[in-house]
Amino acid sequence: LPDSIGDLRYLRYLNLSGTQIRALPESVNKLYNLHTLLLEDCRKLKKLCADMGNLLKLHHLKNSNTDSLQKMPVGIGRLTCLQTLCNFVVGKGSGSGLRELKLLTHLHGTLNISKLENKNLRELLLRWALNTDGSSSREAKTENDVLDMLKPHEILEQFCISGYGGTKFPAWLGDSSLPNLVTLKFENCDMCTALPSVGQLPSLKHLSVCGMSRVKRLGSEFYGNDPPIPFPCLETLIFENMQEWEDWIPHGSSQGVVEGFPKLRELHILRCSKLKGTFPEHLPALEMLVIEGCEELSVSVSSLPALCKLQIGGCKKVVWESATGHLGSQNSVVCRDASNQVFLAGPLKPQLPKLEELEINDMKEHTYIWKSHNGLLQDICSLKRLTIGSCPKLQSLVAEEEKDQQQQLCELSCRLEYLGLSGCQGLVKLPQSSLSLSSLREIYICYCSSLVSFPEVALPSKLKKIRISSCDALKSLPEAWMCDTNSSLEILSILYCHSLTYIAEVQLPPSLKRLDIKDCDNIRTLTVEEGI
Repeated sequence: LPDSIGDLRYLRYLNLSGTQIRALPESVNKLYNLHTLLLEDCRKLKKLCADMGNLLKLHHLKNSNTDSLQKMPVGIGRLTCLQTLCNFVVGKGSGSGLRELKLLTHLHGTLNISKLENKNLRELLLRWALNTDGSSSREAKTENDVLDMLKPHEILEQFCISGYGGTKFPAWLGDSSLPNLVTLKFENCDMCTALPSVGQLPSLKHLSVCGMSRVKRLGSEFYGNDPPIPFPCLETLIFENMQEWEDWIPHGSSQGVVEGFPKLRELHILRCSKLKGTFPEHLPALEMLVIEGCEELSVSVSSLPALCKLQIGGCKKVVWESATGHLGSQNSVVCRDASNQVFLAGPLKPQLPKLEELEINDMKEHTYIWKSHNGLLQDICSLKRLTIGSCPKLQSLVAEEEKDQQQQLCELSCRLEYLGLSGCQGLVKLPQSSLSLSSLREIYICYCSSLVSFPEVALPSKLKKIRISSCDALKSLPEAWMCDTNSSLEILSILYCHSLTYIAEVQLPPSLKRLDIKDCDNIRTLTVEEGI
């Protein structure tokens, strides 16, 4: 094709299909009025114009079956009138990149993106816009076809599909065509009723599913076509905001054999309000289990030999099933709102012998947590931190006061270093035993609006910091705290305690290095005797 083709400035239609042409002359970029350019079946064509940005009126570039084409020209993103583009070739080095496709908003029909391997595309995000009602802005059939054609190259390692409005996922998403895929995310694909068979992906380590509002069950289709071990490399699994999800059927459960997830380290199930079935209980490598806002779920924790952190909140009930010792050596447990059952019906110690951190929140109806001091002491003897919050009707840590509590405490090698109580509006006083823990180093008490006083006992010898905030009924602090010559208290913070009129009767603790007082409106003196 001669360079003089560029002199035909009013040319609107150019058909070179089926020719032996190897390159378009640069003068084609001067055809300002060109509307249609046909290059179909030009199998020897290697190069278009280096720059085609002047062809602003071009509507149709049909270049299917141009297998030798090496790259797309610079400036193709400026062809905003383009409606037909059959083949977008990702080239090496210079040329138009994939990002220019987003400017071609009028494209329709079939688009083939070829030679993705030239860009070493290892991370891909496909995002569809959502309407305000959460539905897709396009037809479901159209989106099915689009995603089916967007099959990435096998070198892909990270893949996210967001806002997809199709009713099903393409078959290639769950087969062996993505052998290197490590991270996979589904976000707000609200028209799909099932997840693809991603259990067959051999390298998948991280899977996140968020906002799949029409999925009601996970079963055999999730694991794949009878893989020997589904999810062989998966380490992190997250389900979030799946409002209609009801059942999770473990792999092989019909045969009585539950296998899979041999390397799963973290499992998060968040705000799946209708989930009420079971989930895989034999998870040999699981280190972290987090379940929040699953109001219908009864959590049965049994065979978790590697578990290190357990966080459960807003569930129907929590059951320990570890008669044979299959729970791991947790060092952190967080429990919230197990409103239908006392969470610590345990006991914890035989099953969690190395438990170091326990957090209990949102137990709305409980007036106590432990039935007896013996139960309390057995559970916390290995603890380093105990935090209790948002338990508005809690009156005491234990249901029954017992004799000789302090002696019981001394007989145990308690390790508790931190005690925190917040949002316990019904708490009137602390048991004497709670301030007799020899290892205690810090106490934090906040928003306990009914707390009137503390036990009149000396502080633990290692206690260095006390912070009391927003306890409006508190009228005085124990004089035993102030006069103890063996006290190690260094920091005392009193904030927003409006009924407190003084800090000490005679003297402040001799070991005290820092005293913080803020918005305690009725305090007139630090010590009554000296009037300072």
